[in-house]
Parts: sequence; structure tokens; C-alpha cells
Amino acid sequence: MDEFHMISSLSPKITGWRICVKVLRLHEIYLSSAKFVFALILVDSSGTRIEAIIPSDYAALYKKWIQEGEWKIFTTFEVCLNPEPIRSTTHPLGIKILPQTVMTNSLPLSNIPFNQYTPFAYIIEDTVNTDVLVG
Repeated sequence: MDEFHMISSLSPKITGWRICVKVLRLHEIYLSSAKFVFALILVDSSGTRIEAIIPSDYAALYKKWIQEGEWKIFTTFEVCLNPEPIRSTTHPLGIKILPQTVMTNSLPLSNIPFNQYTPFAYIIEDTVNTDVLVG
């Protein structure tokens, strides 16, 4: 059986990562009317999430090959700090897809639904954690 690193073990100080993740969410972030980056929320089989960015130079190429709900294997990518004040996940790191990143399809590693919805009562009571917002 294949060996994969878990998202919780990722570090910017090490290279050579190989992860198998489910594409939980994807969306485009427009930098101009014709230029965008592709943002992904990835989740591993333990339920740990991380945000990944595909730069504008090759976002359109990857857009054709990635859909929500698919399991993918990623190798040769950059792990970096996620400095954004509002993030899509609570993970302090992010993944940057590189020109040499390899992405292949994978069979699911888990059948667990990874969606986590905030109870409406928390929103009404204003007790929801607003540090992490996902559209």
C-alpha cells in the first residue's frame, strides 16, 4: 500500500512531501478581470484541512483536472506560512502548487463526510469562531 504524509506533519523546512487528499472546496480568486489564482481546501483521511493555491500562470490548466469531492495525490509542492488574516482553514500553513507539482487521481482513503457546518444557534448567539470563514 502507498505511504502518504499527513497534513499535520507538513513543514516548510522539509521537501519531498507526498499527500493524498480530498478536494473539499475549490474557488477562483480574481486578481484582475482575466487573471486568477485557484484556491483549494484539501482534507486528508484524518480530517485535517489545509488551503492550497495554484498560481495564475497555470491555474486555468489545473482547473480542468480538479473537481470538488475528488481524491488526489500531490507530490513536489511548496509548504509555506499562510499569513492571511482571514483563512479558509485553521491550519497555519498553506500549500503552493509549483510548475513541477505532480497531481494524480486516487481512490478514496476515507468515506467520512468532512463537511463541518456551524450550528445556526451559534450564529444567532454570536458565539461562532470568525477567525476562519469559508464561502
